[in-house]
Amino acid sequence: MSASDDRRRFERKYPLTVAELRDFRWWHRTHGREFARTYDDRTIHNVYFDSPDWERHGDNLSGTSSRTKCRLRWYGDLETADVVVFEAKHRRNAVGHKDQHALAAAGLGLADLPLARLYARLRPLLPGELRLELDQGHRPALYNRYRREYYATPNGIRMTVDTGIAYAPVQGGSLRSLRPIPSGAPTVVEVKYSSDRRVEAEVALRRLPFRATRSSKYVIGVDHLLPH
Repeated sequence: MSASDDRRRFERKYPLTVAELRDFRWWHRTHGREFARTYDDRTIHNVYFDSPDWERHGDNLSGTSSRTKCRLRWYGDLETADVVVFEAKHRRNAVGHKDQHALAAAGLGLADLPLARLYARLRPLLPGELRLELDQGHRPALYNRYRREYYATPNGIRMTVDTGIAYAPVQGGSLRSLRPIPSGAPTVVEVKYSSDRRVEAEVALRRLPFRATRSSKYVIGVDHLLPH
């Protein structure tokens, strides 16, 4: 169950405080109404992988123009999820795309698997290119979860709103034993669009009272929780 998302897309991120989230809701009601709901809200869970010397974290923190981030993702409770998805998210400057491989959750036993054995469990189940990406950063480094809202304009400019972001260090035990801690960045708004929609995206985001910044949930989580 493999998929490569070859659509290169621009991503703009807006980390918001509690007060700024209220301002964003006002903008959405008054100037951003063309962003309509596309899916029901759902809770997203991620386990991020890194090398023993935190190479992925360092690349992101330093702003390396070409970088890759690997994670295991599922939606809702792990015990009831139909699939889990391994992703390698590639980014070159402001443009990104993802390679993905979906795995049937039944029988993987991930909820109770010792996290030290997660790499060994996943590796033989991945296709060649994704296996190589995992090999370069094979250590489970951080867990996070958040609630995501989904919006889009009629011409395909997408916007997500992530709230309730929480992290847990991955230092042993199992996924079931993790105890997430709320983060210092309560909300992240992301806008995603293809290069041929760039002008339309700028029009759609007109009067949005925030400045897009380079922001990574992974880097925020590591810097908040973990010595490295």
